[in-house]
Amino acid sequence: MLAAAAASTVYDPETDDVVQAELAADAAAAAREAELREAMRIAARADELQALREFGTLEQTEPLLTCEESGRRSRHRR
Repeated sequence: MLAAAAASTVYDPETDDVVQAELAADAAAAAREAELREAMRIAARADELQALREFGTLEQTEPLLTCEESGRRSRHRR
Protein backbone atom coordinates (compact mmCIF):
# COMPACT_ATOMS: atom_id res chain seq x y z
CA MET A 1 0.00 0.00 0.00
CA LEU A 2 2.77 2.44 0.90
CA ALA A 3 4.71 1.53 -2.23
CA ALA A 4 1.73 2.54 -4.37
CA ALA A 5 1.44 5.95 -2.69
CA ALA A 6 2.97 9.01 -4.27
CA ALA A 7 6.34 10.14 -2.88
CA SER A 8 4.82 13.31 -1.40
CA THR A 9 2.04 11.41 0.42
CA VAL A 10 2.18 11.50 4.23
CA TYR A 11 1.16 8.35 6.09
CA ASP A 12 -1.92 8.90 8.24
CA PRO A 13 -2.84 6.10 10.67
CA GLU A 14 -6.33 7.59 10.95
CA THR A 15 -7.06 6.44 7.40
CA ASP A 16 -5.27 3.07 7.69
CA ASP A 17 -7.94 0.34 7.84
CA VAL A 18 -5.59 -2.15 9.53
CA VAL A 19 -4.65 0.31 12.27
CA GLN A 20 -8.28 1.24 12.85
CA ALA A 21 -9.30 -2.44 13.04
CA GLU A 22 -6.58 -3.11 15.61
CA LEU A 23 -7.68 -0.12 17.67
CA ALA A 24 -11.29 -1.30 17.58
CA ALA A 25 -10.24 -4.81 18.62
CA ASP A 26 -8.19 -3.39 21.51
CA ALA A 27 -11.12 -1.28 22.67
CA ALA A 28 -13.50 -4.26 22.52
CA ALA A 29 -11.04 -6.41 24.49
CA ALA A 30 -10.68 -3.69 27.13
CA ALA A 31 -14.47 -3.44 27.43
CA ARG A 32 -14.80 -7.22 27.83
CA GLU A 33 -12.06 -7.20 30.48
CA ALA A 34 -13.80 -4.41 32.40
CA GLU A 35 -17.10 -6.31 32.28
CA LEU A 36 -15.37 -9.46 33.53
CA ARG A 37 -13.72 -7.58 36.42
CA GLU A 38 -17.09 -6.08 37.39
CA ALA A 39 -18.78 -9.50 37.27
CA MET A 40 -16.01 -10.95 39.45
CA ARG A 41 -16.39 -8.07 41.93
CA ILE A 42 -20.14 -8.63 42.13
CA ALA A 43 -19.69 -12.40 42.59
CA ALA A 44 -17.16 -11.84 45.37
CA ARG A 45 -19.52 -9.44 47.14
CA ALA A 46 -22.36 -11.95 46.80
CA ASP A 47 -20.12 -14.60 48.38
CA GLU A 48 -19.34 -12.23 51.26
CA LEU A 49 -23.02 -11.53 51.84
CA GLN A 50 -23.84 -15.24 51.72
CA ALA A 51 -21.16 -15.97 54.32
CA LEU A 52 -22.55 -13.22 56.57
CA ARG A 53 -26.04 -14.63 56.16
CA GLU A 54 -24.81 -18.12 57.11
CA PHE A 55 -23.06 -16.76 60.22
CA GLY A 56 -26.26 -14.96 61.17
CA THR A 57 -24.63 -11.54 61.22
CA LEU A 58 -26.48 -10.23 58.20
CA GLU A 59 -29.81 -10.17 60.05
CA GLN A 60 -28.23 -8.09 62.84
CA THR A 61 -27.44 -5.13 60.63
CA GLU A 62 -29.81 -2.20 60.26
CA PRO A 63 -30.61 -0.60 56.93
CA LEU A 64 -29.05 2.76 56.20
CA LEU A 65 -31.21 5.66 57.27
CA THR A 66 -31.74 8.91 55.47
CA CYS A 67 -30.64 12.03 57.32
CA GLU A 68 -34.26 12.83 58.12
CA GLU A 69 -34.97 9.37 59.56
CA SER A 70 -31.78 9.45 61.59
CA GLY A 71 -32.71 12.83 63.04
CA ARG A 72 -36.19 11.64 63.98
CA ARG A 73 -34.80 8.56 65.74
CA SER A 74 -32.21 10.64 67.54
CA ARG A 75 -34.85 13.09 68.83
CA HIS A 76 -37.14 10.21 69.83
CA ARG A 77 -34.43 8.57 71.97
CA ARG A 78 -33.85 11.72 74.05
